[in-house]
Amino acid sequence: MLGIINLQGLTRELSLYLESQVRVGLFGSGVGLSLVLGFGAAYACYYLTVIAKKPQLVTGGEAFCGFLQQHCPAVAETYYPTVWCWEGRAQTLLRPFVTVKPLVHYS
Repeated sequence: MLGIINLQGLTRELSLYLESQVRVGLFGSGVGLSLVLGFGAAYACYYLTVIAKKPQLVTGGEAFCGFLQQHCPAVAETYYPTVWCWEGRAQTLLRPFVTVKPLVHYS
């Protein structure tokens, strides 16, 4: 019984200490900041290893493939899509909402 009372007193003192010492909020506490940084680092690694890729060049023959690689250096560069919308089908669906539509006056 004495151990239970000491444990209750210890937990009460610990909770009072934590309430007075630890700031509340996602970024105020070390746990929240650690989670945000951990998920951010994990997403950055996933983005750089899985999402960002060199495009696959499919041509009818080696001559045309060589011509494209020589005259269009962009076909050999790594493509880095936007971080917030990296999936191609989602980019297609969101394009009308993101692009600026210029006002054209016809006469």
